Amino acid sequence: MKYFIYVVILLGIVCGVMFPGLGAYRRAVPYLIGFLLFMNFFEIQVLWQRLFRVELLVTVALSIGIMPVLAYYVLSWGLPEEYRIGVLLTAIAPTGIMTLVLCRFIPEKDYNLLLSNFLLSQFGCILYIPFLLRMFVGSMVELNTVHLFLQVCALVLIPYGVSRLLKSLVSLTVAEQIKRSGRVVVPFVIFFIIFLSLSGVTEQIRWEFSLLRLAIVVFGVFLVQGGLAYLAGMLFRDRGVQNSLALTASSRNTTLMVGIGVLHFTPVVIVPCVLGIIFHHLTNAGWLWLFRK
Repeated sequence: MKYFIYVVILLGIVCGVMFPGLGAYRRAVPYLIGFLLFMNFFEIQVLWQRLFRVELLVTVALSIGIMPVLAYYVLSWGLPEEYRIGVLLTAIAPTGIMTLVLCRFIPEKDYNLLLSNFLLSQFGCILYIPFLLRMFVGSMVELNTVHLFLQVCALVLIPYGVSRLLKSLVSLTVAEQIKRSGRVVVPFVIFFIIFLSLSGVTEQIRWEFSLLRLAIVVFGVFLVQGGLAYLAGMLFRDRGVQNSLALTASSRNTTLMVGIGVLHFTPVVIVPCVLGIIFHHLTNAGWLWLFRK
């Protein structure tokens, strides 16, 4: 059972790649994520006063300064321009919500830092994504800021509110039963989230040898970003902070960038973003293995 979560993640990736075309069922993913966040909030006490952290400067520096430069001018150098733009989109993607889900499997973590990182990144991307794309590729995009804002609020606040309400209504015995049941169900929900997320986008990739270097570059973006955050976390001399920074840095909401690529660029641009969705889950599995040792 110790390695069950890794098997779940890898099976979700394999099934998502092998069985494409289930994009119509992706609409269930936000509800599945909402359920997982509900279980997290039910088990963990969120201290909202601890969300404003100096450690967030690491996320800001990586998302807005360091990674865009490395991704566009170093890691993707020599690739076709459309691929370079796609790699840039992958590098500046906001933090993925799976960090709030998978952190339950990490013994040493700072959940309040994970939550604050997610909220800062999601709301901040409304401002920094158009700015960075304008600076690097001269393309001004318009995000539906109201929709994005309401989506993030609903995805986080509704599960939080329901968990607090239920916790206040049930006895301690019932609460423990809910927690135990959740621990059994959660891995299977994670599988379906990964499976459905990948199944809806992998059909857009033509698997050929020319994609090998691009895949290495995209994987490099996740490794470099997570590695730099892990090293920066050493400055705070707190293993929980260090683990949390690394996990949030290498977990990217590349699905959002696929949408931006479809709306504002050519279809080739979204290929690195789709690869990013795959490597997003692979690196998550890697960090879980490292942090649970």
